[in-house]
Amino acid sequence: MPTITTCPVTRNIEGCNTGAITGPAYSTTSAASSEAEFEDATNQGVASDACGITEVTYIDVAVGNCPIVVTRTWTVKDACGNIKTCEQTINVDDNTMPTITTCPVTRNIEGCNTGAITGPAYSTTSAASSEAEFEDVTNQGVASDACGITEVTYIDVAAGNCPIVVTRTWTVKDACGNIKTCEQTINVDDTTMPTITACPVTRDIEGCNTGAITGPAYSTISAASSEAEFEDATNQGVASDACGITEVTYIDVAVGNCPTVVTRTWTVKDACGNIKTCEQTINVDDNTMPTITTCPVTRNIEGCNTGAITGPAYSTTSAASSEAEFEDATNQGVASDACGITEVTYIDVASGTCPIVVTRTWTVKDACGNIKTCNQTINVDDNTMPTITTCPVTRNIEGCNTGAITGPAYSTTSAASSEAEFEDATNQGVASDACGITEVTYIDVASGTCPIVVTRTWTVKDACGNVKTCEQTINVDDNTMPTITTCPVTRNIEGCNTGAITGPAYSTSAASSEGI
Repeated sequence: MPTITTCPVTRNIEGCNTGAITGPAYSTTSAASSEAEFEDATNQGVASDACGITEVTYIDVAVGNCPIVVTRTWTVKDACGNIKTCEQTINVDDNTMPTITTCPVTRNIEGCNTGAITGPAYSTTSAASSEAEFEDVTNQGVASDACGITEVTYIDVAAGNCPIVVTRTWTVKDACGNIKTCEQTINVDDTTMPTITACPVTRDIEGCNTGAITGPAYSTISAASSEAEFEDATNQGVASDACGITEVTYIDVAVGNCPTVVTRTWTVKDACGNIKTCEQTINVDDNTMPTITTCPVTRNIEGCNTGAITGPAYSTTSAASSEAEFEDATNQGVASDACGITEVTYIDVASGTCPIVVTRTWTVKDACGNIKTCNQTINVDDNTMPTITTCPVTRNIEGCNTGAITGPAYSTTSAASSEAEFEDATNQGVASDACGITEVTYIDVASGTCPIVVTRTWTVKDACGNVKTCEQTINVDDNTMPTITTCPVTRNIEGCNTGAITGPAYSTSAASSEGI
């Protein structure tokens, strides 16, 4: 028999299957080789035969995987058919890791949380994927393995917010368990602004200033509100966000008066700080008239004309007053306004005399020009009698009868005179009246003779018919002796005695007349 000094050495071949075996190739049936191949550098067998080796064959039996253990039985034969066999072990194994030429690309996903991740879904435990998914248009990874990729898995770790940064570790495995890993970054972020479908409606608020605003209150600095308040029955806004609204704020800017127009800028924010704003208009106005609870009372003023009116003075054009004057002890009005009274004016209309009836129209105004009016009656009347400081003096008139009276003439019926005549040098009366004397009359009553005593009643009257009387005495008397310009002439009568005297007859005491 041939001699096999050294059987071919154990070989460890990198490969996927028995097809990786060369020198010679794998064969499950007896296959021809050669002494040279048996002894080459690959196999390193040593065989000999004194008559020479004429044939070398082999046959393979494979078992197992990773490695595949091939038992190769070599048969060495000489020319006479003598044979010698030995077994060589060939281990075929895949020890080469898969190749990841390109790790899946960084992905930026719009979403609220890791639930937005698909292709494949987020998983904090090792989860199965596939080479197809690893390399699809979403991930764009490139992986290969000479023996084929048999398993692709991944596991995710998330950190942070806005974005949530997910580190996805991919593991690519071949049939022999060789693995290659790489890390893909997936950013999940909410970059979409909230939606304001309807901005809060325009509001018209009755009030004096921005303090009237509620729901929420007026604020010149950014102030917190809520989605509920933004959307309540007062504001009627409509806002939404796929990831939820986390903050609602507002800030106000006011301009003007009556109305005060407030521009309220609402800001709606989501968890990632995306904001949407809109402007609401709020009109604050005072449309309520002042209230006059009590109009100023009727006033009765002693006076001659409207100049007697004070508190305030008479005016036929609109004149300024004040709430204090409207409500003082003189006028006793009562007025109020929720926003305050800013102006009080009045205007007067007079009619009649004695009294002069003044209708005073008061106008009470607030800051927004709302007004309320009422009418006060002021009666100006002269109820004071004239004053006779000195009644005309007693006069002594030389005369025969009342016809001697002048300045003024005697009158048994009321007769007109004047203040000048009443006070002249003849009568020396003194009369006055604050509103002026408009009429002076007198009437005379005579009694007696020598003197005739005349009682003259003077009546002094003012414009409103107030009268004052006094009595003057006028004495009319004849204190003048008759004048005999020529005494009767001497007469020579023919007769016996005084009985002869006629025209008139002789008498020692007899009446005659001026005509004799």
